[in-house]
Amino acid sequence: MKIITIAICTFNRRNLLIKCLNSIKIEKYINLFEVLIINNASTDDTEQVVLEYIKNKQNFKYFYEEKIGLSIARNRAISESIGDWLVYIDDDAFLDDNYIERLLDIIKFDYDCIGGNYIGYSDCNIPKWLPKDFGNKELVLDNFGLCNYDVPCGGNVIYKKKAIINLNGFKNDFGMIGNSIAYGEETELQNRLEKNGCKIAYDPELVVFHYISPIKFTLLWQFNSIFAQGRDEVFKNQFSIFYYFYLFFKSLFGLFFKNFLRKFIFH
Repeated sequence: MKIITIAICTFNRRNLLIKCLNSIKIEKYINLFEVLIINNASTDDTEQVVLEYIKNKQNFKYFYEEKIGLSIARNRAISESIGDWLVYIDDDAFLDDNYIERLLDIIKFDYDCIGGNYIGYSDCNIPKWLPKDFGNKELVLDNFGLCNYDVPCGGNVIYKKKAIINLNGFKNDFGMIGNSIAYGEETELQNRLEKNGCKIAYDPELVVFHYISPIKFTLLWQFNSIFAQGRDEVFKNQFSIFYYFYLFFKSLFGLFFKNFLRKFIFH
């Protein structure tokens, strides 16, 4: 069996990060895995907390990346990894109990990228104007199989390392930069993978639980997120600025009328 690298890129989320790390149960397969924590210039005490956590953990490794940017941190994980496979998990997610076993099963198949599922969880109630399943990934396929490039999400995705090295990894001008909302880094990479003949799959049984921060329950965050999706998920320089605004208002209209008005006026 080949070596698998699990990479967690983190920025100022040390409490959630520890929950994530605690869920990575690799003790039975210690010779098959390494876990990389890439601290992307956190300003809290992430470094001290992680170093204390990993001092007795075999194959857990810590790196500090001073240049802020999620794509930059993900590329740092590529350069530091020894694995044949790279598994990216968000620092505010934790693994399902059977995640590791499922992972070992599906990498036996001939795919270059495999996306998993995620289920949202929160420590407060979801507002009535948002869907009840807010924070969950829509079920793309009922069973493990081939999918399109825009299906796998960056917080639960597996890449064959040689495939992404051949394409020079993630583009640094996509993705989150500190607290600034931005998307599209994995979609852009997966689009290049598909164009280069790589095969991409989705597995509904490869599950993580993703924390929904209370800030996502505000209209301001929803508006900023919608705008960022329209700006980033169509690839930069491909469309005019007017198309970005079209996508923003189209998404905003859907959010407002499908959720807010439906809850408070028609019910």
